[in-house]
Amino acid sequence: MRGWTSTLLLTLILLPACGHGRPDRTPQEPILQLRTEGSWAAMVEVVDDLSGDPLALADLQVVRLAGLDGGGAQAPVATGRTDSSGRFTFGELPGEACLIRALRPGYRVNALAAHPPAVDRRALSHLEIRLTPLD
Repeated sequence: MRGWTSTLLLTLILLPACGHGRPDRTPQEPILQLRTEGSWAAMVEVVDDLSGDPLALADLQVVRLAGLDGGGAQAPVATGRTDSSGRFTFGELPGEACLIRALRPGYRVNALAAHPPAVDRRALSHLEIRLTPLD
């Protein structure tokens, strides 16, 4: 009986610390910000440009800005898909400027240039991409 009680007590103490059951955290948001030297993280939110509503299931592609000199397509360094709240968190982006592209059927493709935070690369950057519906 004693082992069961201590297991339950540890579970009750550790679950909140791990982020389980917290409605304020999206499923993709990393609990610990463990990244390689020079990298950074960004939470991207994709919304409808006309209504402002979040867009679920939008595909995201990240390519490095360096090398985008018109010489051809570049392979993405990271990809993702937004959740039901229109958000996706990239936990580790290259330590340089990049282009984040959002694509969703029925909408025009849009992208934004994103730069690592100048001061604290451990901070989570919040970015918004607005997609315009096709005519």
